[in-house]
Amino acid sequence: MLYELLNLLILLFSGLAIRTSLVLARQQWARSFAATVTYLILPIVGYVIIRVISESISLSLGLIGALSIVRFRHPVRSPLELTVYFVLLSIGISLSQREDLTILLVSSTVLIIGTFGFLRSRGWFFSKADLIQTDYESSGARIMISSSGMVEGLESDENVTNISRGPGDGYRYVMAFDNPDDARSRFVELNQNELCESIELDLF
Repeated sequence: MLYELLNLLILLFSGLAIRTSLVLARQQWARSFAATVTYLILPIVGYVIIRVISESISLSLGLIGALSIVRFRHPVRSPLELTVYFVLLSIGISLSQREDLTILLVSSTVLIIGTFGFLRSRGWFFSKADLIQTDYESSGARIMISSSGMVEGLESDENVTNISRGPGDGYRYVMAFDNPDDARSRFVELNQNELCESIELDLF
């Protein structure tokens, strides 16, 4: 039991280390709640799968059958994101067999991401085109609104993170979105509202 608990802590630390290295490398999509939870859970999933398969052939066949019907509908943002998912699963798989390979995989992944993130921030090794933030590196968006009055529906909108009074009868709203496409469509909708005097869309 103590051995399994120690492995659990190693898996959680490994996922968190990779997530932190991505954030420091300015891969903003790694900041989201969904990404953070995924990085913590996937290594554990890989670990449990291998432990189950290695202990029971019948359970392994049932698990393979169950996993075969799983379909991922959410599009992968980039080759890097897909690679990170494979790395996270491999961490769990390798820890159940070879701890030394797990340490090698985690440390080399963090080192590579950190090194190239540093080179990119300095403008070294990459061209200007490589330094432009692409759509898949933008994991969220923010809309800032200045209105002449209370905009109907915004006070109960789940995307509104802050409401403050503006000059006169005006209000200021801040909205946050995980999906930039949702923010763009909402931006267009709010532009048609006569109470909205100023609207800014910020992708990050």
